[in-house]
Amino acid sequence: MVASGDREESVPLGAAAGTGVGGCDVRVAGAPPIPGLRFRTYRGPADAAALVAVDNAELAADGVDELYTAEDLASELEHASNEVPSLDLVVAEVHGTPVAHARRRWRDRDGVRVYEHLGRVHPAWRRRGLGRALLRHQASELRTLAAAQGFPGELALGSWTDERCLGAVALLEAEGYRPVRWYVEMVRASIDPIPDGPAADGVLIVAPDPGDRRLLLDILANEDEAFRDHWGHHPTSGEEMAGILADPSCDPGLWRVAWDGREIAGAVRPMVFAEENEHFGRRRVWIDRLSVRRPWRRRGIGRALLVASLASARERGLTSAALGVDMDNTTGALGLYERLGFVRAGGMVAYRKPFEDLPTGT
Repeated sequence: MVASGDREESVPLGAAAGTGVGGCDVRVAGAPPIPGLRFRTYRGPADAAALVAVDNAELAADGVDELYTAEDLASELEHASNEVPSLDLVVAEVHGTPVAHARRRWRDRDGVRVYEHLGRVHPAWRRRGLGRALLRHQASELRTLAAAQGFPGELALGSWTDERCLGAVALLEAEGYRPVRWYVEMVRASIDPIPDGPAADGVLIVAPDPGDRRLLLDILANEDEAFRDHWGHHPTSGEEMAGILADPSCDPGLWRVAWDGREIAGAVRPMVFAEENEHFGRRRVWIDRLSVRRPWRRRGIGRALLVASLASARERGLTSAALGVDMDNTTGALGLYERLGFVRAGGMVAYRKPFEDLPTGT
């Protein structure tokens, strides 16, 4: 449903109260006059395949060699934190077929409450104003949420995009968002040869029991503690930890943990995106997180963990590796990865925009 210029509630009161109602009409101010265009909220896992089709078409058009799956998206949304998909995920469809979508949520990052949104538009429907209308709609909803929350600290709107998605970059910058942080993807084209990676004396690196859920959650909790001094970190909720373990690409059999006696000193958490690998004709492991807790840093544990993860991936028949890193990381991670043969590929950019003229009511 194309909206008039007046803002209205996106969904009925029940959904706004978190009852999980989905598929409701959404009025989006400034929407383009496309015949058959309707905006609605997320209806649940039945929507996932159509939404990732939009994602994958956009990524392919922009030359980003990633592939999303419906199972991954449905699992992520099921375990979303500070986000109610049946309220916060808006789908644009034309004659019943999704052509764009946008999410919104909030995170407390380094003392700043960041109200985040992310949208995608199928390349066949670009340059018609859909992306701009969805961005402005989500930003307006987030401003209303911020006014209701009354957080006393600093506020910001936030988004992010791959630097190769030039349309998204141009839209964000035209709307007053500015880049605040850069992340680079790094690739090791061949796992072999695997370098030496001796750990500090007294530190043992082993694989966790994949069936020990309590241990896996403890590993994630220690990982969260290790990342608290990283830019933009937000505390990982219990629901998010459950979501990590429920992710179809999660493979604790590839994880490695550094133990110092009974203390977890660090851990590495690789993943394998099987459908993505098949689509691009590769056998790659993705190093999702590598963490070393503060008392154990600068002792070679991070290197030893990464080397151990590469060895475990090779045992699985994987032949290349990739990871992402904050270019301004203060722990020396970028240099470590370069020394171990990872080279820079694409990158992600985090954007923020200061809050202005918060609404006083609806």
